[in-house]
Amino acid sequence: MTVRRPLIVLTMKFKKKLDFYGIKGTFLDLIQFFLQGRYQKVFINKNSACDDTSSEWTIITHGVPQGSILGHLLFLVYINDLPLLANDKPKNCPFCR
Repeated sequence: MTVRRPLIVLTMKFKKKLDFYGIKGTFLDLIQFFLQGRYQKVFINKNSACDDTSSEWTIITHGVPQGSILGHLLFLVYINDLPLLANDKPKNCPFCR
């Protein structure tokens, strides 16, 4: 019996960013493997006196597991080029002066 793991595909653009920062080869494979095969379940009223209500287990196809150190690294790599994308400053932005 083969267990199929859902795959979170890192886009080519994001892989290029990771490669630029030296994340490639086996380390990139480890990151991708870490993101595969994740499931989540949502609980409602978990701490109340009422009966707990929950969803079914669902495959996660996007994102990074909360609470992981890897999430912070991937987020910083993802947003690091935002200043390059903002060529023109907005005219009514008090934080852009």
